[in-house]
Amino acid sequence: MDKTQSDKLYQMAPILAFVVGYFFFHLFDWMEASQVIGAVWISLAAFLFLATDLKMEHKGKANFKTLNFYSGLLTLISIVILAQGVIHWNRLLPLIYRMGIFALLLILFFFSLFRGMRIQMELKAMIEQIK
Repeated sequence: MDKTQSDKLYQMAPILAFVVGYFFFHLFDWMEASQVIGAVWISLAAFLFLATDLKMEHKGKANFKTLNFYSGLLTLISIVILAQGVIHWNRLLPLIYRMGIFALLLILFFFSLFRGMRIQMELKAMIEQIK
């Protein structure tokens, strides 16, 4: 595998972590909300690990405000997804509303995750050009 392929695999780690976590949690007899919440938190951890690694490796070489914004936004969305999971587990709303809200939150999470990954890749490319 050449360097560009390994870099792409490394940068797509949050998505791969979500997919692997989601299918791993399918081994247990849990509600769908529990499986997705576990996969979201694993994906968030992978993204935060990559962002922290980039910030620690290139401390002071770039402005990481947008990356910090997306890290915080993803954390906030994950907490809201967890809160929606509590609503789902306690069956406080009809099923159609619970699943609709859950799907919208998941779409928002993935949209923010892809934006954060793109910003992370751009920052990494900009820092490598400076070297």
